[in-house]
Amino acid sequence: MPHSSGGGFHGGGFHGGGGFSSHHYGRGARSSPIISHFHYPGAHAWLYYTTRGVPHIVYSSQDITKTPQSAGPITYVILGIFALMPIAFIALTANQHPQRVGQNYNTTVVLDDGAGVFSASEQFQLLSVFEEFRKTSGVTPSIVTVNNGDWSRDFWGIFSDKTYALEDEAYVQYVNHFDDESHWLIVYSCDRGTTKGNWAFEGMQGDNTDGILFENVTNAFNEKLYNCLSGEMTVGESFIEAYNYIIPNLMKDSFYVDGGLIAFTVIWEIFVVAMAAITIKSQINSKDYAKAQKIDNPDSIVMKQCKHCGASYYKGTVDRCPKCGRSVLMDDEFDGKF
Repeated sequence: MPHSSGGGFHGGGFHGGGGFSSHHYGRGARSSPIISHFHYPGAHAWLYYTTRGVPHIVYSSQDITKTPQSAGPITYVILGIFALMPIAFIALTANQHPQRVGQNYNTTVVLDDGAGVFSASEQFQLLSVFEEFRKTSGVTPSIVTVNNGDWSRDFWGIFSDKTYALEDEAYVQYVNHFDDESHWLIVYSCDRGTTKGNWAFEGMQGDNTDGILFENVTNAFNEKLYNCLSGEMTVGESFIEAYNYIIPNLMKDSFYVDGGLIAFTVIWEIFVVAMAAITIKSQINSKDYAKAQKIDNPDSIVMKQCKHCGASYYKGTVDRCPKCGRSVLMDDEFDGKF
């Protein structure tokens, strides 16, 4: 099925024809204790020391020492696969190796200047450029020019929702003129009686042209044509310049990554990194929680500092400093007696 190769319009810039579909992923709920730094109804106080020896008091209605391990090696393998997926996709698709389109179709060129924007000499030059384009790539280019009032009235009667646009007109023109997927049609439209009045253009390419007319190729053509039409060139000169601009590189290998794909990949990798950080943090917490102590009255315990290293700990909850490992029993026993 033919599809848009992009286009542009007077004063509005140009656009590409490619699109990018986003995918949404969800995360299932886990059966884990609700752990908070603030007390809530039904919660008990739990004291634990981190691997760096820092004490923390948290609240939970469940036994946090039985918190399930958040991840195993398989989790990190899966995260690694997810991180590599868009990079692998880019590596597979960004390398472009143009393949000439076979000539087993009707290669008749269509140059239908219904709007009267081309001079006789420009039409002759365009036909010569079309022949060079076809010999180089196997793709047959064509142009149809129309007046804005004609297609906007939807005289085919097939678009009843009143949203008929130039892209729809280009599609109809393509299927009316060609029964193959090997043409590249540009439809140019302008106000009646003018050559560049309120102009717009839209491309429609057959599926067989996708191995030649990559998005970066059609974008280069659209940008060049838009800039030429926006300047002092005639419509015919603008088209000739745009085709000649891309012909030399049509069959050259290239590397191109769509901007939308780059943005998606960056967002994807940020998401994966965030998930990895959450997983690692949760796993560390699970190990710390395994050594937690239930505290009946957290307001009654007293924080002290180790006399050897200055680390904080709660009196009566440890025998040794959680940071330096020195015994604190003697210090606690004689605390306040002298």
